[in-house]
Formats: sequence, C-alpha cells, structure tokens
Amino acid sequence: MINLKGAIGAPIALQWTNPDVCRWENISCDSRNRVTDIKIVNLNLQGILPKELVQLTALQHFECQGNGLTGSFPYLSKSLQRLIIHDNKFTSIPSDFFTGMGNLIEVNIDDNPLSSWKIPNSLKDCVALQNFSAHNAGIVGTIPDFFGRDGPLSGLIFLELSSNRLEGVLPASLSSSSIQSFLVNGQNGDNKLTGTLDVLQNMTSLKKIWVNDNSFTGPIPDVSRLDQLLDINLRDNQLTGVVPPSLVNLPNLGAVKLTNNYLQGSPPKFRDGVEVDNNMVGSRNNFCTDVPGQPCSPLVNALLLVIEPLGYPLEFAESWRGNDPCVNKWTGIICAGGNISVINFQNMGLIGHISPNFASLSSLTKLLLANNSLTGTIPSQLTSMPLLQELDVSNNHLYGRVPSFPKGVVLTLGGNPDIGKDKPSNSDSFGFGGSGNKNNGGGVIVGIILGIVILLCIGALLIIKFGKRLGIHTGIGKHPDAIKVHHKYQWDGNDVKVSVVSDGE
Repeated sequence: MINLKGAIGAPIALQWTNPDVCRWENISCDSRNRVTDIKIVNLNLQGILPKELVQLTALQHFECQGNGLTGSFPYLSKSLQRLIIHDNKFTSIPSDFFTGMGNLIEVNIDDNPLSSWKIPNSLKDCVALQNFSAHNAGIVGTIPDFFGRDGPLSGLIFLELSSNRLEGVLPASLSSSSIQSFLVNGQNGDNKLTGTLDVLQNMTSLKKIWVNDNSFTGPIPDVSRLDQLLDINLRDNQLTGVVPPSLVNLPNLGAVKLTNNYLQGSPPKFRDGVEVDNNMVGSRNNFCTDVPGQPCSPLVNALLLVIEPLGYPLEFAESWRGNDPCVNKWTGIICAGGNISVINFQNMGLIGHISPNFASLSSLTKLLLANNSLTGTIPSQLTSMPLLQELDVSNNHLYGRVPSFPKGVVLTLGGNPDIGKDKPSNSDSFGFGGSGNKNNGGGVIVGIILGIVILLCIGALLIIKFGKRLGIHTGIGKHPDAIKVHHKYQWDGNDVKVSVVSDGE
C-alpha cells in the first residue's frame, strides 16, 4: 500500500497518513487486517500502479475509475470479485490476467487506450462473471465462442464490447445465453461485425440490444420470444427485408432504431409510447410508402414473398424503390401493360429456395433463375401459372422430381445433377466442384440423349421403309402430345430444354 501511495501521488484529501492502512480513506480490511477493498474514484490521480498490488492476497474490490492512471495494469489477487478501472489511460492488460479468477463477478475497463488485444481465453476461468464491459478498449479480432449458456460463462448477463475493432460474425454459442444487455455497436475497424442477426432470436433473456453501426446483413429475425426486450438499436447496418410483426408487437418495447438499413415493405407502425428512430428522409431504407402502417401494393407484397426464401438479397433491397415495380423499373422485373411478364434473376449469386409464391404472379410468362446457387426442389405450384411459357432453372443445385407442366412450357433444367433424385447427393459430381466436372457431366447427358434420338430416328426410318412395303400406316409425327428436346449449343456444358408441344407446332 505504501508503494501504491507513492506511485499515484495520493492527495491530502485521501488522508493516507495513518500508520494503519486499514484506517486509510477508501480502503477496507477484513477481520485479519488484510486489505479487501480499494476504491480511489474520480480523484484526478496520475501515475503507474505498482506491481506489488498482487501481494494483496485478500483483495476483492479494486476501483480506480475516472482518473489519469497510465501504463500496464498490474496483476491482482485471484480473490478479486470486482474490477472497475474505466476512464483512465492504461495501455495494456496482461493476456493471462484473468487466469484463475474464478471469483470475479464484474469487469469494467471502458475507455482506456489499450494497445490492440484480443479477448483472452483466460477469461473462461471467470466462471462467476456476470458483467463484462469493454467499451472503447482497443479490442480486435472476433467475438469468442464462450459467452453462451453452455459455456464457462453461463451466468453472464451484461456484455458490452462497443466501439472496438471487432469483426466477423456473432458466434452461434450466444444462442440461449442468459445475457440481458448485448452491446456490440460502433465497431471502428475496416470490416466491422458481419453476417446475420439470427442468433438473437434465441437469446430470450435480452432486454437491450445495440448492434448499430456495423455491417450486419439479411432480415431482422423473428423476435417473438424476446418478450422482455426494452430497447433495440439496429440502425446503420445493411439489413434487408420487411420489419417482422414480432418486433412491432413486442409487449415491453420502449425504444427502437431502424434508420439507414435497406429495409423494405410497409414502414412499421409501433404502439403509442414507443420511441422510434426510423427516419424516412435521407435514410437508405426502401419502404414502399412514407406512412407507417400503410400497406404496400399487391405486386410489391408478392415480390417480397418471392425473395423471402432467398434471404432478401441486398441487390434487390438497394434498387427496389417505390410502390410500383413496373413504373419504377425494379431490377430483374419486366412488365407489360402494368403487369409483371418476365422475372430475370439469372447470374445473381442467389442462395436459397425457389418460392412457391411465384405462382401468385399470374401474368408471368418467363421465370429465369439460371446460374445461381438455388437448392431444394421445383415447387409444384409453378405448374398452375396460366401464362407461363418458359422456366429456366439451369445450373443450380436443385433435386427432386420435376413437376408436370402444361403443354408448351419450355423447361431448362441442365446443370442440376440431382434433378430427378429423391434427395441431394453429397458428392461434387456434375459440377458442384468446378467447371471441369460440370462440362463432363453435361457431355454424358447430351451423349445419352443424342444416342437415343439417333436410335429412334433409325428405327422410324426402318419402320417407314418396311411399313410401306407391307402397307402399314405408321402415323409417326401425328401424335398430339409429341415431345421436343432442344439443345442449346452455346452453353456451359449441359443445358437441355424440354417442352411439351401440340400437333402442328
């Protein structure tokens, strides 16, 4: 303690003059005269804390916030329960500082100019930890995966990592955690935090969510299970899709911020008393109208349902503006007479499933989804589209039985090696792994088809030739449901068009 007094230039106000340190101002001791608490707060103290502090083996609380202390923070006793050192000028904390600190309940190291450091694995030793706050504390790297309920820090209820240089995605281990306040807003690095916010929907203890000023993408997840949520800040990200009713209907919500994303659909109307930051002017959000609660046009709603299984891609969210896809010339949408006639989503890097809601677009004549990464099956609902002439789903990862489409519908299915199979294969054959395999698979398919066609032609010629000699009428070419097989020779390997046509076509 004498070393501490000398190091920080203890002011007269502290009255650290008594030979008995247990009588010093802001110092507490136990019955054995061992120092347990040091609370030297907002005293404009300067200097470097001495390394001898680790010798205070009974120390439980160390608080020195609101001073000008600098240098490397020293090791402290493993008996420590509370560490509050925010608003100082400390430059580093030992990477193994938290090793063995199984009694530590609260840590606040906010607003210190610490040299770049990652959240250390030694923090896992703090099994009693409830509050960890490191706002503006020089943290880099990713959020570790040990903050969840199933990890060593299962009792954590407050986690603040805002205004650092964190990057990467939110770890799945956060799911079902006990965290009530989750603040990771305002990362200052080049990459920031990314990925979706899906993990939040299972953090059912949450009362406060601040993830603003990052680079999160995808839709706002279903938050219906977060019925204790009071405050959510999602602004200044790259979120897309519609604002879910589960957010609007939260019973205890008091504040919500959504400005500067790429949200779509109808602007949400929250109940009276909810503080809403959802600026319609100068915001990137592309709501269909400026009036909260006003519904979008049927065409807008239909298209939003179509792209929901695709995760509301950012390219659409950035460019789909207004309440009329035809007048505003939405990306991928071609209209005729005010109705959508063609949807061209080819070569857009789409991931997800083909929505059965395409069938609600009754005026659609062409649906072009080629050269993406779509999975799942072709929805049978598409067979009911009355004006559909062409469906191109080539070069995706589809599987399953191809539904029976009406006569005249041209299907392009090539480049889906599992089409017709009950389930997708695990192999990369026929093009999952690269263009070489894909072209080889296409060659096999085309070779088989051409072989069959040649055999049929030879057989037909023989039948015609010998049939005439025998007086037999063959009737070849007259069947009303004859099938045409089209090959596209300017292709990447295995596009095949199949259409059902009527007699005389």
